[in-house]
Amino acid sequence: MKARSDYAAATLAPLIGPDDVIWVHDYHLIPLAAELRAMGCKQRIGFFLHIPMPPPLIPPSIQNPRKSAPNSARTCSISRSV
Repeated sequence: MKARSDYAAATLAPLIGPDDVIWVHDYHLIPLAAELRAMGCKQRIGFFLHIPMPPPLIPPSIQNPRKSAPNSARTCSISRSV
């Protein structure tokens, strides 16, 4: 998951304008907000979770769940869930 978010952040960062709002969708990109913040992104970041909870096999597959999901999700400015 982190490698995917690292790649997405590095690809997205140069394209973000000063007034843009970034929306992150679903649990597989939860770390993206933290990666963008680490790169200096100051824009508003929204997070939308399309499902109430990830399937049971997903949380154990996160390399460092204490640092990844909860902390990354907290770096968002806006959040929504179904």
